[in-house]
Amino acid sequence: MISFLCHCGQKLQVPVDMAGKQGQCPACQAVLTIPTGKEPTGTDPSDAPSADEVQPSTPPEQTRICPACGERIKAIARKCRFCGEILDPSLLSARKAFGHGEPVPLPHGGRRSNTPAPTSGMAIASLILGISGFFTCGFTSIIGVILGHLALKQIREGKADGSAMATAGLVLSYIMLAFFSLGLGGAIFG
Repeated sequence: MISFLCHCGQKLQVPVDMAGKQGQCPACQAVLTIPTGKEPTGTDPSDAPSADEVQPSTPPEQTRICPACGERIKAIARKCRFCGEILDPSLLSARKAFGHGEPVPLPHGGRRSNTPAPTSGMAIASLILGISGFFTCGFTSIIGVILGHLALKQIREGKADGSAMATAGLVLSYIMLAFFSLGLGGAIFG
């Protein structure tokens, strides 16, 4: 058995065949290189591992979770590298003192994520109803216009994506309404 100390002070014992390999301290989770050497007997001071044999590893990098985005960052971080949230109170007060005020609102409706917003269901429905207006003599196009405008509002607020779909649904719905309104008017008055 090889006995040695971790940098945290934990006394570790491992089999001799592990000498020179990497291991993990059960107390502090630090990755250690296991020294080569003999087990101290406790009776002879020369049996104790030498300073070369006791190799404390570098302490593990301490991390924490960003309160804004939930990503793992360094414990000493003053600003999150993922979402840009300022975590140091002195930086926040300096920012306000120099007239920067509050941080700029985030895109995607305040979501702090690199994932895109979900596509608006109203935008999809507007597009489908605009297309189906051709087969329903424009009756579904009325609902398509309403849903298209609601979808664009939702998209402007950053709650969803799909502005191209919402716009296409609006255009198709308005075209179908105009086409069948003119056709109906021509049939009645013509």
